[in-house]
Amino acid sequence: EEEKTVQPQTAAGEQEGIQADSDFDQKAVRDQYSRKIEEADSAFFVKEYLLARRHYSDARVLAPEKTYPRDRINEIDVLLKQERSQPLLDSIGALTIGIIIFIVILIAVVIFVLILRNRRKRVDVETEKVRDEYMDSVSEYLFDESGAEPANLRTANTQKKRQILIDEIMQLYANLSGEISNKLRELYLDLDLDNDSVKKTKSPQWHIRAKGFRELAQMNIKTVNDEIERCLNSDNDVLRMEAQLAMVRLNYESPFSFLDRLEKPFTAWEQLHVYEMIQRHQIPAPDFTRWLNSPNETVVLFCVRMIHAFKQVEATKRVVDLLGHKNKDIKNEAIITLGELNVLDVLPELKARYTKEDQTGKVLILQAMSKMPEESNVDFLTGILEPSNELRIEAADALARIESFGVRGIENILRRSDDDLQAVARHILDNKL
Repeated sequence: EEEKTVQPQTAAGEQEGIQADSDFDQKAVRDQYSRKIEEADSAFFVKEYLLARRHYSDARVLAPEKTYPRDRINEIDVLLKQERSQPLLDSIGALTIGIIIFIVILIAVVIFVLILRNRRKRVDVETEKVRDEYMDSVSEYLFDESGAEPANLRTANTQKKRQILIDEIMQLYANLSGEISNKLRELYLDLDLDNDSVKKTKSPQWHIRAKGFRELAQMNIKTVNDEIERCLNSDNDVLRMEAQLAMVRLNYESPFSFLDRLEKPFTAWEQLHVYEMIQRHQIPAPDFTRWLNSPNETVVLFCVRMIHAFKQVEATKRVVDLLGHKNKDIKNEAIITLGELNVLDVLPELKARYTKEDQTGKVLILQAMSKMPEESNVDFLTGILEPSNELRIEAADALARIESFGVRGIENILRRSDDDLQAVARHILDNKL
């Protein structure tokens, strides 16, 4: 009986132990579920939806009967779907807005251009009308023997109208001379248009100042010579050139004294304009040897060119001194000028210089000697028929110009065995016959 009593007690104890373990496991699951829910809610709150969804899924596994994790997962899926579609919607919206803005700007630009075009067209029509009116009035004034000044010219009371009148007077003045040009100048002064030109020379805008210089120079108004001189070394190329041209016109006593003050390079373009002004207005050429020692080498180069252009033979000795100049352009220009001046006394200097020159210098010396065909050159030139074809042609051409050598001398060259030299001789002979 005791044994029978103990066995039921043991079985009951085991059952209670199992129940206790089961209760402990359920509590652990509930605790883990609660922890997952807390982590998921925290992630959801800060919009870390993917992390929140993973925690909710873990909680759902722990407690399948709970609806809260499932509802949250469904809500997160909806939010994630919206996030994936939002960038596309944003980009489509931004593109649409960009297109609309571009179209609006394009329409505004087109309207603005059309307004400007119509305005410019209207201004051009009005300007042309005023120009024709002033042209007729000025022409009437020039050919009216009474000398009565047209009344409508006095009504040019705006800057634009006065500039149109100045431009018309300048255009006529440039193409007329004698008494008629004098009347034009008188009209320019009577209407006080010279004051308008003087005001331009004070402008901070370089192109307006240059225009003022040009107008005053053309009408021989010397009131602002000091201002013009200050611009001789301007950094602006156009303003500097206009100042140079103005000084040539307005400085009657010494038109080229501006060369003494030039510090900037005297460009080939500026030199050409000065030379053209000398020719057009028949300005007497000075003795250009005055500036051959200028520290500005571009001024020296210009003066050598002018000695050449005006055939200042008396400057020959000074030009010979430039054969040893360190500036290659000046030296080469001196060789060319000596050939054009055609002073035979310089031939020994050119011959002595020949061996010291490079290919270009040698060619220039031979070309210069060809312009002075002297018999004394024969031995020198025949000794130069060296391997360089370019030099051979120049030497042979210079020889052919010497009367005592001429065609017969070229025919003698043809008898030589050097094929290249024979080709040079035939070339020269063909040109002479």
